[in-house]
Amino acid sequence: MEITPTILKAIAVHGQEAAPNEACGVLAHEMAIPCINTSPWPTKRFEMDPMVWLDYDVEGFYHSHPEGEQGFSEQDLQMAKFLGIPSIVYIVATDTVEILSEDGSFSRIANISQQ
Repeated sequence: MEITPTILKAIAVHGQEAAPNEACGVLAHEMAIPCINTSPWPTKRFEMDPMVWLDYDVEGFYHSHPEGEQGFSEQDLQMAKFLGIPSIVYIVATDTVEILSEDGSFSRIANISQQ
């Protein structure tokens, strides 16, 4: 799946609108599909209904960090590696995305909302 500027912009908008909670969603059908964060601690963690993984042909997933400037946490990295699909974290405070590809390569893109 190609992660396009349109997808990144949609992730940024979702992350900004969900704050102070973490936004989350899946990448499928060339789109970022927002999901409901079902975590009991939505300002610190994200969880998605497991049915999402059955409802879509999931090619990747994303979430946001509404506070601070940290990108992927150790837990985020472990989940991404376990699933073996692209993972994106949007950092609201810096308007930046970090992308971990299925091959383990890492990239960072700043000023998402301005693109």
